[in-house]
Amino acid sequence: PENTDWATDKNLIAMVKKANASFNVEKIQKCMDRDVYLTKIKQNTAEGLRVTKGNLTTPLMFVNGVRVDVNSEETIFSAIKKAIKS
Repeated sequence: PENTDWATDKNLIAMVKKANASFNVEKIQKCMDRDVYLTKIKQNTAEGLRVTKGNLTTPLMFVNGVRVDVNSEETIFSAIKKAIKS
């Protein structure tokens, strides 16, 4: 069965720290605590459902509009780093 608890705040912050030590983790945590991006997340979810015709599978990740293979952390971090550079 799919692990539905991978995207907890604790795990996401750990991934942020691992992806780039220069990120302002405190600022990111404050944004998460205030649900700053909740509306955008809901919009993205609705768009994902539209694009996949309601067959939104998890895990599914897009970075700057590009679908990312989420089979490994290395692939995810590579896509994030590439997006940061562009």
